[in-house]
Amino acid sequence: MPLDDLPGRLLVPRRDEERDRIRRDYELRKRTGGGAPVDTGPGTEVWIEASVLADTLQHLHADAVTIANGVTRATATGDALVAWARRMGTDKLPAIGAGGAVIVRTSAGGARIFEGDELKIGGLRYRALAGRIYLDGEQVPVGGRDTGPGTNQEPGAVGQWSATRPGLFPSAIVAEQADGTGLTGGSDVESDEDLRARLDDLAANPPASGNDAEYRALAQRTLGLAVQQAFTYDAIKGPGTIGVVFTLRPAQPGGNRIPSAPQLAELAPAIIGSMPGNDGVLVGAIAANPIDVALRISWSRNVPGWQDASPWPTYQFPAMTQVKTGTTPTATAFRLTGCASTPPVGTTVAFFDKPSGVFRAKKFLTVTSLGFGEFDITCDVSNGASDTLYVPYPTQPLCPWSDSLAAIATPVLAYFDTLGPGEQVDPPFFDPGIRQRRMPPNPSEWPSSVTNRVIAKLFPLPAVGDVTLQLPSVPYEAPTGSPGALSYLTTLKTLVAFPQ
Repeated sequence: MPLDDLPGRLLVPRRDEERDRIRRDYELRKRTGGGAPVDTGPGTEVWIEASVLADTLQHLHADAVTIANGVTRATATGDALVAWARRMGTDKLPAIGAGGAVIVRTSAGGARIFEGDELKIGGLRYRALAGRIYLDGEQVPVGGRDTGPGTNQEPGAVGQWSATRPGLFPSAIVAEQADGTGLTGGSDVESDEDLRARLDDLAANPPASGNDAEYRALAQRTLGLAVQQAFTYDAIKGPGTIGVVFTLRPAQPGGNRIPSAPQLAELAPAIIGSMPGNDGVLVGAIAANPIDVALRISWSRNVPGWQDASPWPTYQFPAMTQVKTGTTPTATAFRLTGCASTPPVGTTVAFFDKPSGVFRAKKFLTVTSLGFGEFDITCDVSNGASDTLYVPYPTQPLCPWSDSLAAIATPVLAYFDTLGPGEQVDPPFFDPGIRQRRMPPNPSEWPSSVTNRVIAKLFPLPAVGDVTLQLPSVPYEAPTGSPGALSYLTTLKTLVAFPQ
């Protein structure tokens, strides 16, 4: 076999293949020895013994594959990958608790909260990150003492302080961050895929002597932060300065990756205290740049297609049919605008519930025309025809319903998890080096622009016959941020799909 045709991995026989090899070997030896042909079919003694031996050999084959995969970092998993990490001076990152802030209530004059004071929300433990006197209504930065994605909390969640401090009311409320989230960043132990990507980055950009790679490595090792990837902007405000931003490991595909203000405050001292004092370190924030993704899809024959014989609505550009802004929609009643035709009674449409990563079905019970392409809709809730919990937001577009829509959500969400923040200075840059550019370099690593790759993982899906990207127009580049202060990260706002 030519070397360039080798599979690049250790191939071992499956159980049935191993059993058949043993049977053939038995028959061959029997004939070579001059014996009569022997029956080795199912149920015979030879078949049973060959099956038992094949079962036993599967354990040896599994060990052989594990050892072979550990020879190279690209295929290593589990303990073998951790061993690679330790040889490269790092380790698998631990599980992290969520961080953010809570709003406290105090008596007149405030109350002193000490660093490490414990707060419990639904049995999960958090700790105060900064000790001082807080006045009534102020926000206290907190971080998870318990770990994992379960420590993420929605704004408004109520917690109880474990210690009684003079002037401090026993309850506190999770504060809403600028991006609408509460406590975020809770993450499980770093996955093999994330660790392998981080090791590849370390190998391609070795940290040393205060270079940009060392700043990124420091950010990723900051205790208490589930840093997915750090990004630097060398000389962003002139010689001797460096901008640093970072994304968080999402708790699930499409989960929040933008650090909150308390999490940014945790990173700054960790970096500044480890690098030369005359370095001008600027820890910047990340702001979301949400966009809609619209697809045209034809489903495979063997999967559920569009539910209605005449799917509604049809795709329109640039303004799709959407929930009217300025209204107060509910889960079962909302006003639509931008309708090119009258919505048929009985049609079923889909809204994308991004926090849950699923589509929600709404079946029209009544349709009332208001003129100018606007209609008031009520939904049929009998026999589970419509979802009764998800509330679409004003300006949210909708699309026809298909049970097969469930297959496309996770790959699209996962694609957006691979994007990095954009530049902080408008190109073209004044020199060909790395000054003021984002590192790792865009777009070869952690691209900031949306391209046709957003649909690349949809083609292999059994449910998808064909798919084209309608929106956004690609390549779509993230907006330019503010030098040393802000970077924009393109995120998925909502997902819709229409018939091809």
